[in-house]
Amino acid sequence: MFVAIILSLMGLFLIYLEFFLPGSIFAIGGSVLLLTSLFFLVVEKIKIIHFIIYALILVLLVLMVIKLALKKIRANKDIFLGSDQ
Repeated sequence: MFVAIILSLMGLFLIYLEFFLPGSIFAIGGSVLLLTSLFFLVVEKIKIIHFIIYALILVLLVLMVIKLALKKIRANKDIFLGSDQ
């Protein structure tokens, strides 16, 4: 379970980095790490309800990371566009 959580955190971080360093390499790597963490849970043979809860939490965390990254991009865009005037 610990390995799956570490892989998930690394995957979330790579997805977050994708917004600031575009090129899709980080997004692909992050997605692979997230799927690998789910695979590790299947290999560990945890209960199906725990797997579903983990997967739902992972989806919510991905959405939160995307929302946070978009918010930071908008804030930076406002700062840079406001400084030209």
